[in-house]
Formats: sequence, C-alpha cells, structure tokens
Amino acid sequence: MARFILRGKAFNLERKDIENAVKGEEPGPIYKYAVTITGKEWPIKQVVGLATKLQSAEFTAHDAYRVLRKIGYGITAYD
Repeated sequence: MARFILRGKAFNLERKDIENAVKGEEPGPIYKYAVTITGKEWPIKQVVGLATKLQSAEFTAHDAYRVLRKIGYGITAYD
C-alpha cells in the first residue's frame, strides 16, 4: 500500500484500488505519460484522478507519476 498526500489530502492506495477505479471507464488521450492497467494504456493523470476523486487540475503529471511508481507501476513516456 502506498501512502501519499495530494492537495493536502492523505491517500492510501494499492494496485487493486487503481484497477477498481478504472473499471468501466475508457482511457482518454495520452499526451506524454501512460501506464498499462489490465491490458490498456491510460494517461497517468486520468488514473490518479479516478482513484483519488481529484480533478486533474488539482495535481501535476509529476505527482501522478510519483504516485503510480510508488504503487509499483511502470510508466511509459511518449515524445
């Protein structure tokens, strides 16, 4: 389980929480960074937003990258 703080709010998430958060959703467009979850590539900010219920404007891509890496996901960078 990963503990982290975004926008002054504490979160505790693990892989199953991320997988549950994206269940039934469709990935949005990927601009720079992606994470693969259940065989689909997802934009990292969309995934963290779904898991935390925060709006994507409330955190940075760097925050999302850090959170997902802490949980154990590999991140793919696109140019």
